[in-house]
Amino acid sequence: MNHLMVDLETLDTQPGGVILSIGAVMFDPTKPVSDCLGDEFYYVVGIPTCEALGMTTSPDTLAWWEKQSPEARAVLEQARSPAESISIAKALDRFTLFFPKGTKVWSNGANFDQPLIDVAYNRLGKKVPWEYYHSRCHRTVVALHPNEKAIRPPKVLAHNALEDAKWQARHLVGVAQDLGITLR
Repeated sequence: MNHLMVDLETLDTQPGGVILSIGAVMFDPTKPVSDCLGDEFYYVVGIPTCEALGMTTSPDTLAWWEKQSPEARAVLEQARSPAESISIAKALDRFTLFFPKGTKVWSNGANFDQPLIDVAYNRLGKKVPWEYYHSRCHRTVVALHPNEKAIRPPKVLAHNALEDAKWQARHLVGVAQDLGITLR
């Protein structure tokens, strides 16, 4: 497996926003959708550790979180609790160790997850674990499908970084296979 889907839950939609959680899953686009997922990564990040780096919270994003399900909002309380979260530095160190060299990194949009995580690495003086030319966009591939909604996998828990990453990986694999596209 040399593909990874990453998803973040954040308190801002701009690069430099506070990261609440990082979820990622390795996946193999050559396998059936039901069997394409591999190793998983998930950590809740302590809000104060992000704020110490000057990372931001948007009032609009905070208001959006307040409208989400209690299950989704649980990450806010975990990220506020030192006992239930880890520092952004530790989370990114563990993500770097999890990330196999040469892996393609996918996210649900070229302008969200990857740029936000790039800024966090940068603020810590660390290099992202992937090469810039290995960045991929789930949303772009999905837009190629004329009826992608018909092949969407069922959602388990929306706005949980790991569950979203797994859903996006399955969705991407299904779309690519339906279109006969080889993901590279």
